[in-house]
Amino acid sequence: MKKLIKNVVSLDMTKATPESVKGVTIGNAVRVIVTPTTRPLLGLIKFGNLVTQVEIPDGAVLSNVNGNVMVNGNEDTTSDKGTFLVVNGKIVVKNDVSQETLCNFFSCGADINGSIFMPDTLVALFPRLNIKINGAVEVYKADSLLFTHNIQINNGFLSGLPTNSKVTIIADGGLFNIGNPQEVVIATDTDLEIFERHISELTIFGDVIVPQHLAEAFYKVANKYGNVTVIPEGYTLHDQPLIITSSNLIGLKGKSLYTRQNIIFKENAGLNKGSSKGLDKSFNEQRIRQLDFHLETQGCIIMPESIADVLLDNTKATNFYTYSGQLVIVNEEMRVSQSDTSEMASYLVNEGAQLSLSEEISEEDIQQGIGEIFLYGNITLREKQSKGINFKLVIDEGNIETLFTEPAEENNEKDNSNEADYDVVINNAVEYSL
Repeated sequence: MKKLIKNVVSLDMTKATPESVKGVTIGNAVRVIVTPTTRPLLGLIKFGNLVTQVEIPDGAVLSNVNGNVMVNGNEDTTSDKGTFLVVNGKIVVKNDVSQETLCNFFSCGADINGSIFMPDTLVALFPRLNIKINGAVEVYKADSLLFTHNIQINNGFLSGLPTNSKVTIIADGGLFNIGNPQEVVIATDTDLEIFERHISELTIFGDVIVPQHLAEAFYKVANKYGNVTVIPEGYTLHDQPLIITSSNLIGLKGKSLYTRQNIIFKENAGLNKGSSKGLDKSFNEQRIRQLDFHLETQGCIIMPESIADVLLDNTKATNFYTYSGQLVIVNEEMRVSQSDTSEMASYLVNEGAQLSLSEEISEEDIQQGIGEIFLYGNITLREKQSKGINFKLVIDEGNIETLFTEPAEENNEKDNSNEADYDVVINNAVEYSL
């Protein structure tokens, strides 16, 4: 039987036999795991691309972990003997772990695609551990108070600490809660005296958000940290997407907000002057001035060109962009047809979203019906449309996929004929065993 494995992250060959690898072709493999006994079988397989090869002892139990691992002091010191760990993630060794526990945990070895965090009292053991690591060895002081999750440092948190505490925080965005930011937030209302009384030394693995009145005290006690964001005095952190319309504008009255994300001013679609509800789809310059709000962002501000002048007085940003016509925000998938280009519209394509242009849209339609494009996600279009779209891009931080109709069909025929030569075709496997 002929088998094609087009893409695989981890190929387990620890129990492979000459029969199981016969007729196997591998397109792309990130990692192949073998033993001294099965390693010669690699020569019987056709490989397109192999990134790395990991050899584990014969008889070892393979444990694949697609995530993150914590080693703590109450681990059974024999539970992982004979187990070889393959970890796609990070490992945290807590400061209550003994030398015996750590040696037993890695007694059979490990291959780690990520960083390992460990107390300074155990660092000397590291060369003796059979560990291959594609990442950093991060060291913290064993006598510090260890927190392995995102922390908001505020008066309540600080008051629960002994005075003059050494504190280590391993921010867990992407560590134990995938998708959350790896950062520590110091609340804007944190009292300087309480902060200085309870923290004598601070180690942070991750980024930090610090209010301006605590910045000097933070730098005085912090010996390790990532990127630091300082919130200006009088501002409140608002780190969620901020889309402001003429109807929710009143919510900004008298506020000073700081964000690291883009701020979007979007006119209310479908609400016209003189409507029965008394709503106006346009922003009113006089009203904006009366609300007396202040916004600052590390990102950009995208706004209708009609209010650009007034917004410059009470907003700060790395970049300001204006748009014409209505603004369409694309969060998922959106297909634009020729009828959609009859009225001018600009498009904000968010990260992970896709904007597709139907085949009948001409370069003239693009010129007349599409305003500015703020691209963070993806655009799919035809070759004839690419020139027109390039002139519309104001922000180009995404991807543009150009469809070439005839070559695509030829390639599909070629791919199908190749796959037809195999009895089994496997594509995009995280783990696969031969």
